[in-house]
Amino acid sequence: DQKSNTDLAPIAAIMRDVIVQNYPVRSGTNILGEPTGEQHKFSLHGVRGNFDIGPKRLRDELLARGLAEENPHWEYNVVLSRPLDRALLEEISQSIKEHVDLYEAASRLGLSEQLFRKLVYEGLIPRRAYRDHRHHQYDPVFLDRFLASVTQGAALVDTIPEGHVLALRAGQAVGARSSEILYLLATHQIPCVGLLRGKTGLSGAVVELAVLKSAAKSMTLIG
Repeated sequence: DQKSNTDLAPIAAIMRDVIVQNYPVRSGTNILGEPTGEQHKFSLHGVRGNFDIGPKRLRDELLARGLAEENPHWEYNVVLSRPLDRALLEEISQSIKEHVDLYEAASRLGLSEQLFRKLVYEGLIPRRAYRDHRHHQYDPVFLDRFLASVTQGAALVDTIPEGHVLALRAGQAVGARSSEILYLLATHQIPCVGLLRGKTGLSGAVVELAVLKSAAKSMTLIG
């Protein structure tokens, strides 16, 4: 490492890229003879001063998103499962400036408030509980992504095809609760084949009845 070797330059470049892309290396750090450029990964303490988000707010956000666990040895700290991506931190920094309450969030997904509360309680939808707010808040970016994940890019349809049903209205027909059906949709155990035109959010998700019955039966047996 003390002498320049042009033959090893390509290998050094690959190694340098792997290190920068996977470890919290500060910008300008000398690695294998060259300074690094923009920092891509961050430790929890390395976030300070790089993004418009305070440490307490970041702690709450990471816990809500399931990206960290509470540190049993330090009440106000968390343990990360992996270094934090720049793109993720930029998204969090932007998203905390926007929020919707429970009623707006339920409406955004086309769900009843009762079902939305149950999904939050079961951990499918994370909530924020900042110290300076009396009520829980919800990230509109996450809600939109959750909706897209559940509906899986399904096309709009004008009528429900034969042998298909509206997923969240088929609970009695398949012997499952609406929250259980939504769980099957969110985890892609049953596909959403279409969204009924004129309906918004998850209430208009069309699924094949036979597939839904089979998945609901398997869930009952497992439970």
